[in-house]
Amino acid sequence: MKRIYFFTVLAIVTLLFLACTKKQESPAASSEWVEITNEQFKSEGMQLGSIETKTFDAIVKCNGSIAPTPNGMANVTAPIAGVISKIHCSNGAFVQQNQALLELSGSEIIDMQRDYAEAAARYKRSNSEYQRIKALFEQKVVAEKEYFAAQSDYKSAEASYHSLQLKLKAAALSTAAIENGEFKSSYTLRAPISGYISGLKANIGSYIDHQTTGIEIADPSQFQLALSVFASDISQLKKGQQVRYSTTGSNEMQQATLSSVGVTVNPDTKSIDCYATLQSHTNSQAIANNVVTAEIITRTEAVQAVPTEALIKSDSNYYLLVVHQKSATNYQFNKQLVEIGRQQNGYTELKSTPPSGQIITKGAYNIVL
Repeated sequence: MKRIYFFTVLAIVTLLFLACTKKQESPAASSEWVEITNEQFKSEGMQLGSIETKTFDAIVKCNGSIAPTPNGMANVTAPIAGVISKIHCSNGAFVQQNQALLELSGSEIIDMQRDYAEAAARYKRSNSEYQRIKALFEQKVVAEKEYFAAQSDYKSAEASYHSLQLKLKAAALSTAAIENGEFKSSYTLRAPISGYISGLKANIGSYIDHQTTGIEIADPSQFQLALSVFASDISQLKKGQQVRYSTTGSNEMQQATLSSVGVTVNPDTKSIDCYATLQSHTNSQAIANNVVTAEIITRTEAVQAVPTEALIKSDSNYYLLVVHQKSATNYQFNKQLVEIGRQQNGYTELKSTPPSGQIITKGAYNIVL
């Protein structure tokens, strides 16, 4: 009796084990194929296509900012200190080179014109005296000591005359008029470059001198990209390579050209500073010191690729659905495991051997493997 009971239990356990095994094997066997009806294929907007050859860019990613070139930013200071009596510009306004910005007046301006007029008179007088003594010295009429004294006085007067002349010319004051006794009570500060006004904090009555920055002018047409590149990537870079970049808060990619590759590591960023020239049609959108993310294109190469939406992700793997056969009512697909690489412009690189035959290229996002 016990033997009969034992064999009965053993038979039941064996049947249960076989049933479980079949249940476990069934999904595995059926999962090798994916069947999609014609109605589902049409309603999901699915499309068939083939593996394509696409040109992919090898890139170096980096960060940076938009910075002015040395000639693209100007700080306007006063060559002769004075008080602002008129303001001809405003923050954000565009000015042309040599356009009037500020008018300055004050005692310093008048005093310098007076000093120059006196220096001019002394210079003319000492020059005349020096030429007279020099002629007499060459004739051995006067002593060498007298000659050198006249020469020293002439050189001193000449130095004072020319230094004051340069200062007045920097303020665009007419030195010829001043020598004729025509003084000005004020002078005009003009724009050294064309660009947009920024940093104007002065108002009428403010005092400025050569150490005070009265106005900043930025010329967007002379902006550039200042990029920070890791030393490990620098060997891939060379002048003339194309650069794609986007500014903070914008997904629009803009273009630049690598113009300079650094050779020293910046101690602050631990990277190498490189520079790129902005393309002319993007200059109007440039904002100084705006942060950018950039990609430097080091080379291009042809690769096998598929539309990114053709890929189906299952766990950590990616699959393509390859057409096995088509009947009057449905499609039968073989799921193909693939290894992917870079993604660019809506396409994904296939690093593994691509499957042959047609694949689903669109509408596969709702398929669960």
